[in-house]
Amino acid sequence: MSHFPERKEKVCLNCGSLLHGRYCHECGQENIEPKESFWHLTTHFIYDLTHFDGKFFSTLKYLLFRPGFLSREYFKGRRAGYLHPVKMYVFTSAFFFLIFFSFYGRHTSFTYNESKKHTVDSISSSLKSEVERKSDKADNAKVYSSKQYDSAQNTLPETKRDGRIERAVTHRALGFYDKYRQDPKGVIEAMVEKFTHLFPQMLFVSLPLFSLALSLLYIRRKQFYYVNHVVYTLHLYCAIFIMILVSLLLGSFFSLFHWDANKLLSDVFSLLILFYGYKAMRGFYGQSPKKTFFKYFLSLLLGLVVMLFVFMIFGTFSAFTI
Repeated sequence: MSHFPERKEKVCLNCGSLLHGRYCHECGQENIEPKESFWHLTTHFIYDLTHFDGKFFSTLKYLLFRPGFLSREYFKGRRAGYLHPVKMYVFTSAFFFLIFFSFYGRHTSFTYNESKKHTVDSISSSLKSEVERKSDKADNAKVYSSKQYDSAQNTLPETKRDGRIERAVTHRALGFYDKYRQDPKGVIEAMVEKFTHLFPQMLFVSLPLFSLALSLLYIRRKQFYYVNHVVYTLHLYCAIFIMILVSLLLGSFFSLFHWDANKLLSDVFSLLILFYGYKAMRGFYGQSPKKTFFKYFLSLLLGLVVMLFVFMIFGTFSAFTI
């Protein structure tokens, strides 16, 4: 409830309903005076900000130290005292990736070794062989550009020409080959950069897919609907974001003393995340330790399949959009 004066008129300014208290029972709007001073506007902003912060930190406490509790509370309908899972995810992921990309830009460097050179050469050779094969069908000169490819296609009978989709893919491949054939290092750099900056979208896409996997694991638990698994996954992702963030910040802190603890922190927090996931699943779904461990193991395998599928889709997209 805000601290602004209540209107004497008992009619909602938003929907016109008759009021029986400070809030409208139809639309929920508070019945306060519409004319606000600058001071009231500033006070409202500060109140909303501190109210959000208060909810965030109290929610954060339960999220980290009582795995599965928040999802269980949401499932039971006790929601007013905690930050909504979607708001929690949006805020946490935005803050996480802001910090993550600042670390990525500062601490990662690209090394072009022989294995990467071999990979680029293989890609170039494959593209080169494919366009040469297409030009051989036309009994034409070797083609290495879209213009030459179109000329080669035009020499073929209508029935033997590539289809619209194949032509579009070939045009993109030729443009890719022409752009990076003189800069093999650049192709790996561009793909890694593009793929990394698609990471937030990848996680967002994986979220409903992983929730679907959980719904299949718990298909016999009829009290859990798909949305319950989504809420659980939102809380799980938020906790993982925060733990990775703490690991990055600790690594940065130790680097001030010239102590490279990144490997140790990575191992410790990886184990911590695995343990947290088990505790969260047991806390939310409420099954025995043995059943929970078995289903947790299956969920890790399904999660790996989901992430590989998403990585493959986004990796292909990255290759054709750089």
